[in-house]
Amino acid sequence: MNAIKTKYPVVLYLTEFLNDCYHVFDTGEIEGLDFFLNKYKNSKYEPVKKYANSLIADYSAVKNSLIYKNISNGPLEAHNNRIKFKHRKCGGRAGLNLLNAYFVLSDYNFE
Repeated sequence: MNAIKTKYPVVLYLTEFLNDCYHVFDTGEIEGLDFFLNKYKNSKYEPVKKYANSLIADYSAVKNSLIYKNISNGPLEAHNNRIKFKHRKCGGRAGLNLLNAYFVLSDYNFE
């Protein structure tokens, strides 16, 4: 492993970057997020720089995700997935009336 780290110094940099990133999202510290963004926003590695600047561009959403960890859009995504599945089952040709009929029939238990 030492030979790899010597030959490819980016490995050490990326290891530190990932450790810092995991620390921020595991602890949920806003100060840690600010430190992380300031540290990597001018990185010499373009993907790291792009990631940090993307987080800066959407700072309020990232900060809120750290503050409110128990809020999820999972139930909404599940409902959207259910609608898409029914639409695919219709072959994409179903109008709203047929799609609605599928939903009405799927709510009944015919056993």
